[in-house]
Amino acid sequence: MSGKLKVNIVWHLHQPYYRAAGDKLFMLPWVRLHTLKEYHDMAEMVERHPKTAVTFNWSPALLKQVEEYVDGRKDEMQKLREKAASDLTPEERYQLVRGSFRANPATMIKPYPALAKLHDRWEAERRERAAGQELHWNDQVIRDCQVWGTLIWFGFSALKKYPEIDELRKKAEGFTPEDKIKLKEIEQKLLAELLPRWKNICHKTAAEISVNPYFHPIAPLLCNYSDIEEAMPDVPQPERSINWPGDVRWHLQEAKNAAQKYFDIDSVGLWPSEGSVSESFMNLVDECGFRWVATDEALLHRAFGQKTNKFQAYSWKNRLPVFFRDTKLSDLIGFDYSRLESSDAVNDFFKRLEQIKNTTEPRPERLLTVILDGENPWEHFYGGGENFLDQLYSRFKKSDQFQTITPNKYLQEGHNLTSFDRMGAGSWINGDFNIWGGSSEDVRAWELLAETREALYSWENLDAEQANDCWRALYAAQGSDWFWWYGEPFHSEDDEKFDRLFRENLIYIYKRGGHPEPSYLHYPLHSTESPGYEPPRNFISPEIEGRETHYWEWWGAAKIITSSSTGSMARSTDRIKTIRCGSDEDYIYFYVSFSQRPEDEALCRLAVNGSCFELGPLKNNSGKLAFTDSQQTVEESAWAYGQILECKIPLSETKLKPGDYCNFQLIFRKDNTIFERFPVREKLAIPLLDKKTEASEWTA
Repeated sequence: MSGKLKVNIVWHLHQPYYRAAGDKLFMLPWVRLHTLKEYHDMAEMVERHPKTAVTFNWSPALLKQVEEYVDGRKDEMQKLREKAASDLTPEERYQLVRGSFRANPATMIKPYPALAKLHDRWEAERRERAAGQELHWNDQVIRDCQVWGTLIWFGFSALKKYPEIDELRKKAEGFTPEDKIKLKEIEQKLLAELLPRWKNICHKTAAEISVNPYFHPIAPLLCNYSDIEEAMPDVPQPERSINWPGDVRWHLQEAKNAAQKYFDIDSVGLWPSEGSVSESFMNLVDECGFRWVATDEALLHRAFGQKTNKFQAYSWKNRLPVFFRDTKLSDLIGFDYSRLESSDAVNDFFKRLEQIKNTTEPRPERLLTVILDGENPWEHFYGGGENFLDQLYSRFKKSDQFQTITPNKYLQEGHNLTSFDRMGAGSWINGDFNIWGGSSEDVRAWELLAETREALYSWENLDAEQANDCWRALYAAQGSDWFWWYGEPFHSEDDEKFDRLFRENLIYIYKRGGHPEPSYLHYPLHSTESPGYEPPRNFISPEIEGRETHYWEWWGAAKIITSSSTGSMARSTDRIKTIRCGSDEDYIYFYVSFSQRPEDEALCRLAVNGSCFELGPLKNNSGKLAFTDSQQTVEESAWAYGQILECKIPLSETKLKPGDYCNFQLIFRKDNTIFERFPVREKLAIPLLDKKTEASEWTA
């Protein structure tokens, strides 16, 4: 069959926003490091092949961070690098060395013998290092790490323009403070050159620019979280309603504004965050005037069936063009070709193109779409992917069988696109939302986001600047990356930092709005120190009898399953099994069940916020609560011990009220010796409901 096969390649360039609202430093350095490497390298490749038509999808939050670096903003690793080695604290030295080797060893560390030797030393000491043990590396070795931590990240484009980079790599060790200054100067130049370089590419080459929603949210779940059921029936969902099309409209409109600001483009296409789409989301994309949208072929198959022709573009309701990526070919570049010689990888890719060309009808609208990550794969290619990309683009230039084309150019050809009436809900990963909504940690995070948004929406006395700052922090907290690392299957060394960034954005909203933040926002959602937990759901008023009279008596109270606790929250014995804590408008109620019952002579001390109460001896089976710091007692019978231990405390005795947060700790002792304590260190924080509030999430 004759006729060229059109090939639409989209490189997606994305990093989350690494600075929590109100913070001065970026918590992680990846925007800076990828700028030194892939973002300039991809620009270099387009400039070498200006007539090769490929598309680059930029995350607006990434572009904003580059701009902030140019304006003088720094990240935590930069601060560690710029300090004199002798001034670094032991903890800073450890973090500096650890961060210096955050790269692919095979392609970015082992090619440099001096660095490889340091890396081997680090790996050996890290395995043997006891908790809290200092790294005994002298100042010169630390300074070498300060330099190498940035030096390995310069890509082939930077090396071509700044030969000093190669000089430093050849020097290899014994770096001086002056070398650090030279490194910093080159780095800052590259950061400043990036956005103007890409603006020039946009207007003087065949490349096209597209964007994704501003802070890279999973927009279909923001539009209507219940749409998750279409892709994942029966998956647990947050109890609070998440139906925020206005928020999605903000992300979309600000993305268009970013394209205008950084590239001087009025009309752009949209690669949605993680290729995630839904029917309600498509309406918003269309309303905001995007030129086209793209997603994965799994959504095409859902609309038309498995045998649908994926080698063309489609039109949603004859209103919005849609491009569906070929999953296999996209993933080959992203995950497999780095293991092959560049020529073998390019040959394999073109053989597959030939097979598609020879087995599909040569209609004018015939098109293959390939969409993938345009930054992370190149760390795994030797030479940063230069040979692979150069050969790939060159083959297209010389080919009489294949033609690269961008979505806009394709649409300008005026093809009659097949229309479909409904877009299914899903993403480019298995066609579902499991990564961002499939675990209990994901659901807790969405619940916290919803609770914070409800609070913000209810505040009536914010001035315009306060409101703008608060809402922008909320939009940042909606980014997909925080949810990516919660639950399974993905984990990294930065899990705790991603968790912290998410929570700190929410904390900032309360502080900036002049309201006290919920105490549980200071506890990690993603932590090995979190006991199993179910949040309070409604008021309870159980009878204090030392037994569970019926199932519904304690239903709706917070539930802590202590057996799943580890780390600093671990129990000192195996006695306590489950704790429940609930409330009504007058009392806090506690329930404790045991794996091993305490001795009859034992006393139980219950610390609640600033007050301590004593129950027991437990052999009495029931009694009044005694204040441990006075001779007072709570006048009515307030605890009972039988099958379980139950207790109620008047709110009036604790200075708490509905809507506050109850911090408590249980201590059991006999003959003045403590034999059980939960939690071991920090008190637990449980929200007390009021008539206006629903359940809120918590973790310890």
